[in-house]
Formats: sequence, structure tokens, C-alpha cells
Amino acid sequence: MVFQSLDDRRNSSSFAHFFGMTTRGAGRRNEAAEPALEERLEAVLASLLTLTDNQNRLLCPPFRVLDSRENFPIYYDHIKNPIDMKMIAQNIRDEKYTTWAAFEADIKLMCKNAKAFNEPGSTIYKDASRLQTHCSAKREEFMMRKFTAKEIAHHKELIDELLRQEEASGGYDEFSEDSEEDEDSENDKDPKWVLYWTIRNFEVVDGHPLCEQFLELPSKNYYPDYYDEIQKPMSLFMINKRLKQSSYKDLVELVEDLRMVFRNACTYNLEDSDIYKAAVQLEQITLDTAESLEAGIRAKLPKYSEEKEEANTSKEDIEAPKSKAKPARKVVKRQRMASEENSTEDTQRESSTESNPKPPPFKRRTARAPPQSTSPPPMKEMSPMKSELREKQKPGRKSMEELRQMYTGKLMEVWNAVHELKIGNRLLSEPFQYLPCEKTFPDYYTTIENPMDLTTIRTKIDEGKYADSNEMLTDISLMCNNARQYNRPNSQIFTDSSILESVATSTLNSLTENNIIYYPFRKRDKNWTENAATSK
Repeated sequence: MVFQSLDDRRNSSSFAHFFGMTTRGAGRRNEAAEPALEERLEAVLASLLTLTDNQNRLLCPPFRVLDSRENFPIYYDHIKNPIDMKMIAQNIRDEKYTTWAAFEADIKLMCKNAKAFNEPGSTIYKDASRLQTHCSAKREEFMMRKFTAKEIAHHKELIDELLRQEEASGGYDEFSEDSEEDEDSENDKDPKWVLYWTIRNFEVVDGHPLCEQFLELPSKNYYPDYYDEIQKPMSLFMINKRLKQSSYKDLVELVEDLRMVFRNACTYNLEDSDIYKAAVQLEQITLDTAESLEAGIRAKLPKYSEEKEEANTSKEDIEAPKSKAKPARKVVKRQRMASEENSTEDTQRESSTESNPKPPPFKRRTARAPPQSTSPPPMKEMSPMKSELREKQKPGRKSMEELRQMYTGKLMEVWNAVHELKIGNRLLSEPFQYLPCEKTFPDYYTTIENPMDLTTIRTKIDEGKYADSNEMLTDISLMCNNARQYNRPNSQIFTDSSILESVATSTLNSLTENNIIYYPFRKRDKNWTENAATSK
């Protein structure tokens, strides 16, 4: 443990200045001063416990209570002075911190340990830096701050809850995982292994597998409420172990477990979070790949209650304004909200995905917040407006051009998801970029009545040719159907076309909440829809 030496404590004037005491009073116990010190240190620690990023993800879980040496020996082999928030909280209660410097030294040690054990680009590495910066900022803020009795009680409650949290113990046998993946199984022709490795190697443009967030179960230590809410926890490494033990009698059982992985993520996480969107996409890939491996398998799978609810959703619900608040999916027992102390300084914090299991990737569900608005990527101006035609905007209302850019931005997200899709190092969209040469493949144009490729779709998006999102999806389906019509059923391009189509559908549904979105136009935009229709 890192504490300031006795001589340093006696000679320290920074502590006295910080808490408005005389230097002589800082070097010994003082009944009037000690409560003020404890209150302020607990306030700082409480602010760290409630610190969130811009997706309302709490930063503290991996820092609250360390895994035991028995469960995580490799950590203790690398880190000489382990420390966590619970230990720091206990030190506050035991009055072991007599200066700010001693308290801050332990916070820095905790963050330093996290950085030493984790990769620089990982979430926990970045979170450690944020926590340390936040701690320093709170020192300056709390120099002049007087806390109300209600605030002090709230801070005490947060610290009490932290001190009650136990170390992670065994008890993982029922959720036994195996992270050792047999390379030979990657080339196994067994449909079950084919499906597993299709999900396992499913990659996005940055090279990280999309399934990275679903490899392991979240730690009971970090996320105890996950196991209160999720009835049947499941991970890809659990599935890997069961596959190696030949526990699945058929493909249906494997698909059910894979869907369980992604359904659990959707149950626990916010609908606008990255992990929720990834889960939706991977579940769709699972179903489509399974169908290509075993025709008719969808009919053998159980229907989930959410699917039935969606099927029964009324037209009025679908057409409801986006701004209308949606009912909460489920209230979590220990629902945490960002404190007022964090509300202004965390809005710009980025949220990324960790590549190692040190803290698990699952995000604690917090109070539902409105979806974050994001700026669309730079793009060509679709339909320039003359200044004299611009409408007078009400305060806060987006211009027509901004609305069109938002619409085009969503279509481009779908196009990019298809265009950048990889399995391993193979880019699935490569054969779909351009139409085949007419001289080299003359029979293609006699077989295919309506040729379509990704380049054409991109051009139509840029030029604002799609009156609604369904028209773009129809073109993607046409492109994929053409590939299936022209190529043999057992060919690679035939299989890839089904995967690309499912990715486009799931991505669009995720962005639009299963609704059709329309190109924004004014009534005075003469014959826009007719022009768009004839320009296809």
C-alpha cells in the first residue's frame, strides 16, 4: 500500500491548504478536521464510482474489487502492489489517509496497475486514464465545495455498498469456458464447426472480430446484477468447450446456444449501445448461415417472446414519432445513474471495445437515456439548395439539407457494413463491387434481367435516387439474388451473397428500428419522387 511517510505528513502544507486548516493542525489528529477529510475523500471516490462515458457505461466495475489470486493468478504474477477501490474505501474508513497526497497516490497506483496489465488500446487502459484525470479534477472542485447532508449520505451509501461487495470466488463450474481453440476445427467440414467459425471470424473494417465482446461471460465480481437478470448465461468459449466435448447432437442445439449469447446481450444492454447492435447483427448471421448449412432449420427453432411481440406490433406503434419515449425494457435491481457531478464533463468521452478479458465487455444497464445524435460522415451534396429557396428555420430545427444528410448517412452505414465485411482476411464484397465484363461473361447478361452492383448502389445513394430505405435494400437484395441465380449453390459467392444480404437487412433494421425511412423533400420540390423513380 502506498502512503505518505510520517515525516512527510508532518511537513505537508498542501493538505492544510486543501482543507482550509492550519499546518500545525494537519500534522496530528483533530476532531473537527477528520470528518471533513473523510467526507471529501468519500465524495471523490463516490464520483469515481458513478463516472460514466457518453453511452452511460460505468467505468468503475473492473476497478471496484479485484479477482482473487486463486481465480486470476496471472494478474498477481505481473502486479506487485494490487489495489482496488474497495481497499481504498476501507483505508478512508480506517482513517489511514491523513493527506490528499496519500489518497491520490493509491488512486494513481490503481490506475497504473490497470495500464501495466492491459494493452494501451484497450477499454480498461483508457478508463484508467479517465479515472485518474477525473480524480485530479475533483480535487480542485472540492477545495471550495461544501456538501449537504443529503450528498454526504448518498456518498456514504455508495461506499457502504462497495465495502459489502465480496471478492470473486469459484462457482464458475456451471459456466465453464474453454478459450483454447483448436486450429484444425477451423477447417472441419462439420456444419457445427463451420457455423461456429463463421461467427468467430466475422470481422468488421478495423480488423477486430465482431464477436470479440461475446467470447467470455462477464465477471460475477464486476457485474453481479448480470447474473441476477440473465437466467441462462452463455458465451462463445462455453460453446467452444461444448463443441470439443461433442455435446451438441445437432445443428439446432448449437444455434439455440448461439442465439442465447446474443439474446442475453440484448436483454442486458441498452438498445443504442454498440454491443446491442453487434448482437442483433450476429444473431441474424447465425440464422442465415445455419439456413445455408441446413435448409429449413428456422422452422425447428423456438420462437422468442420478443419476436412474437414484434410481430404483433401495431401500425400505430410503428408510425409513432421517434421522439416519443419508449417504455423501459426491464428495470435492473441495482440501477445506477450518472451523478450530477459527472453530467457535464463526461459527454465527450469515447467508448471503445476491449480486446482482452480483463474487464468483461458487457455494459451495466443504467437509466435509459435518449440515443446519442451523431454527425453523418462527409458526403457529396445531394441536391444543392439556392439561398432564396431555403426555409426559415424554427430555433433548434434542422435544415432540409441536414435532414437529407442524416438520411443519406444511414444508407451509407448500411452500404459500408456490406462493403467492408470480412471473414478472416477475405473481403466478401469484392465480387460484388462491379458488374462482370460483358465480353468475358456474355451469358451473364442473357441470364440476369436486372444487373446490379455495389458501385451502382453507392452512386444512387450519393445522388439521392432512393425515395426510401426500402428501395436501397431492394437493390441490395436484387444484387444478391442475381449472384445466387448465376452461380452454383455450393459456390463461395452463393454463400457470401446470403451473408451480405442478411448483414444489410440487420444493419438497416438496427438503424431504423425496423421502420422505413424516407428521403426528406418539400412539397414544392417538383416531381422529386417521380424523378427518383425514373432515374433508377
